[in-house]
Amino acid sequence: MELNDIVAEFITTDNYELTPITDGLINTTYLLENKDLGKKFILQKINNHVFKQPEVVINNHLMINEVLRSNNYQFEIIEPIPSLTGQILVKDSNGQPWRMLSFVENSITFLTAPSLQTAFEAAKTFSHFLNTVNTEKLSAIEDSLPNFLNFEKRVADYKDFLKMQSLI
Repeated sequence: MELNDIVAEFITTDNYELTPITDGLINTTYLLENKDLGKKFILQKINNHVFKQPEVVINNHLMINEVLRSNNYQFEIIEPIPSLTGQILVKDSNGQPWRMLSFVENSITFLTAPSLQTAFEAAKTFSHFLNTVNTEKLSAIEDSLPNFLNFEKRVADYKDFLKMQSLI
């Protein structure tokens, strides 16, 4: 299945532009601009060599969004966009899973923070996100990768890294 066939699973027009987003480290991601609607979306192939169960990624995303909405989250929520047949996850002819997501206008990403202020703001926003989703409603969330949700391990790994770098 070609990329155009995947796009046709989500939109009905041929009047679109696809731009690769190459900053990602795991998935294959494109900015899809629907010229007829004047709207942008993210089209993403989930790397199923890394995420062995892409359905878990999708289910977690849906549960997290529900919690964010129910807690009046102050930032824009990235929404899954269903295919024309109502599926959140579409598989190509090679069995590769694809999804489409809403696009956050004026958003920027960094592979490394360009300043301490940027790192601080990112950490502050991330902590607000964690505080919002830290609820009993997420008890059904599953690890999409081993220890992915184990934040204690993440902090310990980070401290170990800093020690190795002699930064502590």
